[in-house]
Amino acid sequence: MLRAATRLLLTGALAVLLITGCDDDDGDGNDAATPAPPALAAATTAAAETPATPTEVAATPTAVAATPTAVAATPTEEAEPEDRTQYPVTVDTCGVDVTFDAAPTRVIVQESNALDILLALGLGDRVIGYFGDAPVLPQNEAEFEAHDIERFGGSWPIPSLEALLDANPDFVWSYGYDESVGNTVDSQLEAGLGPYAFTEACAGDTRAQDFERVYEYIREISEIFDVQDRGAELIAELEGVLAAAADRVPAGAEPPRVFLMDFGEGPIFTAARGAAPTAMIEAAGGRNIYGDTQGDAANVWMYATLEDIVANDPEAIIIVDYGDPDARIQLLEDSPVLSGMQAVVDQRYGSIIYGDVIPGLRMFYAVDTVADVLWGEGQ
Repeated sequence: MLRAATRLLLTGALAVLLITGCDDDDGDGNDAATPAPPALAAATTAAAETPATPTEVAATPTAVAATPTAVAATPTEEAEPEDRTQYPVTVDTCGVDVTFDAAPTRVIVQESNALDILLALGLGDRVIGYFGDAPVLPQNEAEFEAHDIERFGGSWPIPSLEALLDANPDFVWSYGYDESVGNTVDSQLEAGLGPYAFTEACAGDTRAQDFERVYEYIREISEIFDVQDRGAELIAELEGVLAAAADRVPAGAEPPRVFLMDFGEGPIFTAARGAAPTAMIEAAGGRNIYGDTQGDAANVWMYATLEDIVANDPEAIIIVDYGDPDARIQLLEDSPVLSGMQAVVDQRYGSIIYGDVIPGLRMFYAVDTVADVLWGEGQ
């Protein structure tokens, strides 16, 4: 087919040259070239790429008129990339189907762990405000400061529905709900706020808040906001963080017994099976002494009595720092019940902040802190 088109185009070009070749438009005795029409010029270029044989030039000129139509083809519309979001998108928020017809543009989050994920995905321009206590990650500070993101207050008590409505958001990422202040998944949905939640916020949901769960949050948020490429890059980065932590664990080492000390003096609130610190301790090469225990009230957290903690005799203790880590250590060392534990005798302590023990990006980076306690800094 290309050869036939070439034959027709060359015939048309020769005809034009025969007609115009004798014209002397400028009166200087030289032949002035007549510009070819755009379509014909393009076709001539194509013909030059496939030289015709002499016998092909002698084609019938009546077919030349068909050439411009064939050349002036309509450009093919660019195909939609496979990784682009196809709206509407429906997600499960605490058992309720929530549908988004487009990427949200006015976002409120409860807890800085949600804010960190959005900032890491380059979505700081969508966030109008947050409720939270933990600072953003250092690598997210530039994205945070580049946008006018207002801090509405601490994450506890849970903000009321009215407090959310005042900001007129179209997406609310929650870490807890409270029916007494009118803030539930259903009330947000009815008000058109677009509810989304960490599964730990859902009553009775005991799904593990481990690293894979965070990956799922990132994938889902990336789809809702149509930034799947950024989501994939972030997950790859986090997988690298865990791989580096795994390299610190001595080959063949027995996992040390670890106790996560949250608040309370007796009983003490701690991480149970499925809680984020359990995954962190395991990634650092340790074993949470309550990592196989079902949490309280269908939760992934629990209260442990002092006697039971002693019976498990932890070799290391990770303290959740609410501004008083020294006081927590003093409690351990002054307690007639706890002071004899191996971890207290060896003074094998470490501290992490509240933002590290809830599902999010911080829990990945805090694994290094736990590893420092278990294997020594620099291991």
